[in-house]
Amino acid sequence: MSTPKPTPFWLVWNENGRAPCYKHASSGSASREAERLAATNPGQTFVVLEPTLSVLSNVLEYQHFSSADDMVPF
Repeated sequence: MSTPKPTPFWLVWNENGRAPCYKHASSGSASREAERLAATNPGQTFVVLEPTLSVLSNVLEYQHFSSADDMVPF
């Protein structure tokens, strides 16, 4: 089974702000948001980011525990 190709997105980031959480569907949308935020926050820099890599691991590790009933007390 192949993994579907991810949809491109852009984020607006400010080093002194919260972590970005809104995925813009176009660079233009992200640029307009960066301009809006910069206008309302003088002196702060807003950066438009585009992901270049995504990594996914599907490895599962199991640990089995024995219950107290399984243990012999002597």
